[in-house]
Order: sequence, then structure tokens, then C-alpha cells
Amino acid sequence: MNLEEYLNQMVEEDRIFYREKDRTELINTINATQNGILLRNLRTLNYILAEIGMDYQIKEFKTTRYETDKNGAVKERTYRHAWKVVRF
Repeated sequence: MNLEEYLNQMVEEDRIFYREKDRTELINTINATQNGILLRNLRTLNYILAEIGMDYQIKEFKTTRYETDKNGAVKERTYRHAWKVVRF
């Protein structure tokens, strides 16, 4: 699957990357490197997407989710730096 197909799939699934470990697949698929080091910064990844002519951007936002723990109690989790791929 190429990059454009992957990004399109993320938009269609309305997928949200809540934590840093969730973003690993997205970062690896974009595969932006400098001196052999994988670039992970949001601004840098958006710049790379613009440079290669993709009609996609990664947006960062804050969201709250309610999750049930193993005891059945509902807990509020706030994600301050969630990412989402959007088409423009």
C-alpha cells in the first residue's frame, strides 16, 4: 500500500491517533528521515506531506474519552495531543 492509499484509508476510517505509540504506523508510513533518523514532529510531517504534493494534513487536537476499566468503573481520559489525518 502506498502513502496516498494509506492516508486515504485513515481519512475514510476517521482514525484518531491518541498516543505517541499509536502514531508509530503513521510515522513509519510517511518515512521522513534526515541523516538516517526518522522525523516525528507534527510540523515536519505536515511539511513533508506538502512537499510531495499530498492533499492531506495531520491535525492535532484535544479530546476526552470515557473508558470502562476492568472493575466496571467509567474513567475519563483526556488526550491533549491526539492526531487525525484530514484531506483538504
